[in-house]
Amino acid sequence: MEIEKLTGIEFHDLPVESIDINNEKNTIDFVVSISRDETYDVKKVTFKSVSEITIDGLLYTADNTGYEINWSETSQHKNGIEIKLIILQGSGLPSLNMNFLFDTVEVTDYI
Repeated sequence: MEIEKLTGIEFHDLPVESIDINNEKNTIDFVVSISRDETYDVKKVTFKSVSEITIDGLLYTADNTGYEINWSETSQHKNGIEIKLIILQGSGLPSLNMNFLFDTVEVTDYI
């Protein structure tokens, strides 16, 4: 199952370096920093064949010091796998709820 490819990534307060929604390729990329003891592995998580994107909340404020992702749930649908993410902007700042369907996910090293 595609979600198993995300095993090993702790989607709780996971630091995000960038988010890229590409309409032409129907992908969403997250570049994330994964804590490994006292170091970080930087990974690119690419969701492919993305559809039905719903975004609720404020994505950017001038006070933002960085994003963190919390993975709230996934479920299988006839049109793909639905994932629900909560993107945090920091203490006292509004969060962003993001839901979308996808078919496949790829996790690669990011240089």
